[in-house]
Amino acid sequence: MDNKIKVIIVEDSIVKRELLSHILNSDPDIEVVATASDGESAIKYILKKKPDIVTMDINMPGMNGFEATKLILQKCPTPIVIISSIRTDKNKGKVAKAMMECGALQFLDTPPGPWHPGFDAASKNIVRSVKLMSQIKVFTRRGISPIVTKLHKTFKSPALPERAIVAIGASTGGPPVIKEILNGLPADFNLPIVIVQHISSGFDSLFAHSLDAACGLKVKLAQDRELVEPSTVYIAPAGCNLKIDNSYRFILLSVPDGYKKITPSIDCFFNSVSNVYSQFSIGILLTGMGDDGARELKNMKDQGAVTIIQDEASSVVYGMPREAKARNAQKFIMSSKEIIKFLLDVNSKVK
Repeated sequence: MDNKIKVIIVEDSIVKRELLSHILNSDPDIEVVATASDGESAIKYILKKKPDIVTMDINMPGMNGFEATKLILQKCPTPIVIISSIRTDKNKGKVAKAMMECGALQFLDTPPGPWHPGFDAASKNIVRSVKLMSQIKVFTRRGISPIVTKLHKTFKSPALPERAIVAIGASTGGPPVIKEILNGLPADFNLPIVIVQHISSGFDSLFAHSLDAACGLKVKLAQDRELVEPSTVYIAPAGCNLKIDNSYRFILLSVPDGYKKITPSIDCFFNSVSNVYSQFSIGILLTGMGDDGARELKNMKDQGAVTIIQDEASSVVYGMPREAKARNAQKFIMSSKEIIKFLLDVNSKVK
């Protein structure tokens, strides 16, 4: 049937390929159209078969699964779910970092064999994830090119006071874009940057540390009652919501279990930015699923702030930017490279 979800399985183990094929083909809405044992073969099959989604192993001959994922998203962007047995308690931090950087949508552990009591639950989780992630539209991830500081004439940047802020929201596909943007900014960037990235508990500090090591700016997790300072990048902690009060200090809000739809919430943080900074702020909404941030980005725009959404071509998942665009929440639509150039120009005008 043409309306089935077409899957390509990339796995070097014959036994695991057959197991995943059995699991996925057992669902009437899914069809495994090809399998590959390495990244190079996978790319050939993807170009030929045009699947809706790819499942990716990590340890393979030649390039590993993280490297293959990066290459696939550059050559033939396709939703990718990693299914592997490499994750342990000792290396889960490194695996999470690699996931953030490669652009895969989800990591699932390899399911146990059919004789195992956990097989049915693991199989259902894989099928559910493949169905959900196959609906996500992903876009080409280009390599980082040198930054040109000349600003496009239509992107007129404002002159802002030192007591201004850059607020960034991101979800799926956000970490590599955030890293790219921060790498393009100088260590003495004059404004504070606060980033609300949808992230799981335990990986927020890893994200902050990896960014701090990779760019010139100081990057840290935001702390409760901490004063917002210039030339510093703050990451919203996982598992709670982040706000800024009228004394320019962070407030961490615990969220009742029944209300944890998405934490940290971009809408929650953008709302506080509107209330405290008004027109003296820049709101940026990057790649991601869902609509978090779209409503309050429009509020920021209505308050006179500069609002930017990432363009479709440079987004991994054009969900949140699309929702913001539908609300006319943006003043500018920019690629990640254009966002860097815009912020560099803003930096030169800070009073």
